[in-house]
Amino acid sequence: MYIHGEKYVQSQKMRVLVITSYEEIEEAQQPLTRTKHTHSRDRRVLDFKRACVGVQKCPEKGNAVSSHICIPNIPTCSTSEGTQFPPEVSSPFEAPSPGGDSFRGSSDPCITTRTAVLVPHYKSSPLPLLNVTHRIRVEVGAETQLKFWEAPSSGDEDQEAKPPPSIVSLAMGAKLRSAATLLFLLAVAFFSSHVLIQLSREDPSPKQTRASSLLDFSSTVIWVKTLFAAVSGGGEEAAEIRHGLLAADISTCHRSLTDADVPVYCCPPKRESDEPVFDFQFPSPSEPKRIRRPVYLMDEDYIAKYEKAIKIMKQFPYEDPLNFMRQADMHCIYCTGAYNQLNSSYWYKIHRSWLFFPWHRIHVYFHERIVGKLLGDDTFAVPYWNWDHPDGMVIPEFYTRGAYVDKDRDRAHLPPEIVDDSFDYVEKGLGPEEQIASNLAFMYTQMVSGAKKTELFMGCKRFPGEEGDCDGPGTIELAPHNALHTWVGSGLQPERENMGAFYSAARDPIFYAHHANIDRLWTVWKRLKGHEPEFIEPDWLDSYFYFHDENRRLVRIKIRDCLDIEKLNYGYEEADLPWLNARPKPSIPPKLARHILRLREAEQNALLLPSEASTTPYFGAEGRVLDETIRVKVGRPKRRRSAKEKEEEEEVLAVYGIDVKKDVYVKFDVLVNAVDESGTGPEQREFAGTFVNARHGVRIVKREGDSTKKMKAVLKLGISELLEDLEAEEEESIWVSLVPKGGTGVHVAVEGVRIEYMR
Repeated sequence: MYIHGEKYVQSQKMRVLVITSYEEIEEAQQPLTRTKHTHSRDRRVLDFKRACVGVQKCPEKGNAVSSHICIPNIPTCSTSEGTQFPPEVSSPFEAPSPGGDSFRGSSDPCITTRTAVLVPHYKSSPLPLLNVTHRIRVEVGAETQLKFWEAPSSGDEDQEAKPPPSIVSLAMGAKLRSAATLLFLLAVAFFSSHVLIQLSREDPSPKQTRASSLLDFSSTVIWVKTLFAAVSGGGEEAAEIRHGLLAADISTCHRSLTDADVPVYCCPPKRESDEPVFDFQFPSPSEPKRIRRPVYLMDEDYIAKYEKAIKIMKQFPYEDPLNFMRQADMHCIYCTGAYNQLNSSYWYKIHRSWLFFPWHRIHVYFHERIVGKLLGDDTFAVPYWNWDHPDGMVIPEFYTRGAYVDKDRDRAHLPPEIVDDSFDYVEKGLGPEEQIASNLAFMYTQMVSGAKKTELFMGCKRFPGEEGDCDGPGTIELAPHNALHTWVGSGLQPERENMGAFYSAARDPIFYAHHANIDRLWTVWKRLKGHEPEFIEPDWLDSYFYFHDENRRLVRIKIRDCLDIEKLNYGYEEADLPWLNARPKPSIPPKLARHILRLREAEQNALLLPSEASTTPYFGAEGRVLDETIRVKVGRPKRRRSAKEKEEEEEVLAVYGIDVKKDVYVKFDVLVNAVDESGTGPEQREFAGTFVNARHGVRIVKREGDSTKKMKAVLKLGISELLEDLEAEEEESIWVSLVPKGGTGVHVAVEGVRIEYMR
């Protein structure tokens, strides 16, 4: 086995390995024992394992296959034929990489074919060169080639895989220029098709036109880079693997139980897979544009109209997709894992990743159009509850009467109580002005200083299957989103239903106003970022959701169709953003704080044995329970970065291996260089961010064979601006405090804290 190059997969650097024996396939899957001295070269096997989770041998064939790659059968030859090795490999026992590292090679002297792994296996592609039936194999002979051949179909296990005559065999090395020419022609053709498509679209907004053009151009670049990586064999600039599209398997649905074992069944009354599916079409440009307005500006005529529609929806039978509870149960299905992923035994979920914003946008979108249809008003728009503005920091009064009422709300939080955007189960006891100031400072952190990079705001990149899963919510999803769900829900209910639990949240009519504001903040953040595309991976853009539209049709809508609200024909009435001017300040002078922390560290170390004196930010695989505040010293790999470097690369504080022990509300704050953790909150600059786990409220009853993997979470907080304000940019290390809130820390353990850098 030897290293052929490197790739980036889900922002993680991966090695491209060439397998030379079956034993190495097995070896590469073995877990790696980490130590505090583990460096990048020691993670080679681990990286391979991460990329090839689920690799197994096909029955009676000897192929190793995963959901993304195919490692074909490795033939051997007779000893008399000799052994052929790559040009840079002189012995099968030590195969050096370009960087000088080495791997123990195969002891079999008759291996003639080596197989490159970490090459993309496309499920679909606009490029005609690759399709679902083809694989890529590296053969080592007189000249190194990439050969494309058709894999045997099921039932043809004894048939040898041969190159179809219609597929081109591309040589590497001397033939690289020819391959580059082919790539250029493909790129021109594909890019031209995008230009023609763009010219046929109507878009009145110059900024949105620029964003869409960037998106299409960037997608084209992704495809060209990926094909070039396949042709050239990888290297530092190789493109990311295409993992595949995420979608729900709507042919089955799990039943659920509450923690008290009460059955909760939010699945449709009949299988949605039995219904005809219609691809989403944008509204006609001739329709009037729907303008969403702040809740506190709604007049009595509007309030009466919306209430009438809610009553009508509640009167429909549950079998009707327009029924109010059916719409609410859409959130139950998709937010609790009631559906599995398509072609997988792993559950499908839309929270805590890059699916969060687009799914909820379309949920509110169709609710809005259903209400408009029932009222015969094609201008109807849902209101948005802008709890990020002082005028909106109370539950709207009209939600406390008539059909707007939900009996399962926390009575202590009804008007005129000021919302707590970072609620932690404990009433802070702040006066109205203090609470408003705290909310505004918190919004600044979540929207500006902590959200300078897309993944920090949108959430982690989730791909299909167990190996593609992640649990890394964006700033706004963690709070105020999760926190306000809990703040509204009733403390008298076991799961703080309705708003406080995922399965029941949309039963409260205020859910739609809450998520309309979440959606609005997405548009605000995107405007602050200059309307640059969020993500350009086709895996995200072409993943899709199912919803019933206002005509009761089951519609399939791709994420790429959710991104431009101008094309969706709605918008937001502008409101002031006072949090833009609420940048927090340090609680005490930064130099004084560091002096106090150094003295405290010296005193603490003086009381310990020499072997105990070093406080490590790694707590072990089992993690450390946050039953009390934990303070650790975390080293910073990079210091004295230029303004350009800081603009291009955000310094990120990552709290990883977060293990919530059961389905409970958990919250802890993360502070940097804080002297008094108990008195430090969002209004102080030492506050870096917060972790919030909202209740699902139910547990899914798995079928036999379904995956039961539990994913640990990671919290990533942008701290470049924070370090600047704390005058810590040139410091070798910072003190990080994890502060459990509301007594919830006993239910969570953390593996460690580290500094990362995100582009």
